[in-house]
Amino acid sequence: MDRPAGCLAKKCSSFDHGLRAGYNSLSLMLVDSGPLIGLRVSISRNPWRIGPAWAVLAGAIAAGAPFDSGVALLRVAGSVVLADCAWGAVWAALPGDAPGGRPALDWSLPYSGDGAPIRRILSGLSSLNPASGCLEFAATVGLAVGLAALLGILPLVLSVAVVAVALVSQAVAQRGAYPALGHALLVFALPWSLGLALSWRSGASLAVPLIVGGAFTLLQWGAQRAPLSGTAGIWVGEVAVLVAMVGLRIPWAVCAASVLMLPASWWVRRGSILRDGKRSAGISTIAMALSRSQVWWWSVLLLAALALRPLSNI
Repeated sequence: MDRPAGCLAKKCSSFDHGLRAGYNSLSLMLVDSGPLIGLRVSISRNPWRIGPAWAVLAGAIAAGAPFDSGVALLRVAGSVVLADCAWGAVWAALPGDAPGGRPALDWSLPYSGDGAPIRRILSGLSSLNPASGCLEFAATVGLAVGLAALLGILPLVLSVAVVAVALVSQAVAQRGAYPALGHALLVFALPWSLGLALSWRSGASLAVPLIVGGAFTLLQWGAQRAPLSGTAGIWVGEVAVLVAMVGLRIPWAVCAASVLMLPASWWVRRGSILRDGKRSAGISTIAMALSRSQVWWWSVLLLAALALRPLSNI
């Protein structure tokens, strides 16, 4: 009586093995049938903060860029994709760093041998492979430059600047320092400049937006270095933003910006006190304070852009 059951079990096992083998064979046949270049898309856990996409949009608003036609909207959308996705991919493709992340201080590139930086780069490019990160970096640079070329000469120049800043920031990190200025340039200053370029206005007429952008860049620099170097840079950046707003001579904008800065300043001050009282948890307390402050700085950025737009249309 047990024999038929045993035979049935063997047949089921054989059928299951054959099914798995067939599935694996099908998977092997499909391995090389996908796209040649793979792209990964992820959404930030906190989109309500100053980032490349918002910097481009705010810069376009501040400079008086048009939004009244399909072509204009397409240029704005393309610039947002370039700054946030393509430029962000260039930054993230460098091993050990990505916008919004906190890098380790002992990074090393696959081409981090002794000698000049260009020698290290050439050494790495001579042994490209997908696992090393160099191939991904080269692909993202090509994507950024190709998309920028479709948008115009200035986006192309800014894309070259992004690559240069990313490489210099990586070199700074290799020496044991945190590239806070590189983060500030890539996360805000260069995207803001790209947004200003959408207005087709001359450099002289964009002096005030450039000054305001410089103040927010200083704020981003202070925020990036705060977990490791304290909050002094944040205070300098917040004061610079308020001074720039005062220079607009728009009383309501200055008052609103001051009110919006208060919660951010309170969180930064609280994080600083906790950091001084419990140094073992210093980085985590400052990081918590920064995460609570970001939405208020983002609000001030949009406020400044809206206040600048009427001035840009004069």
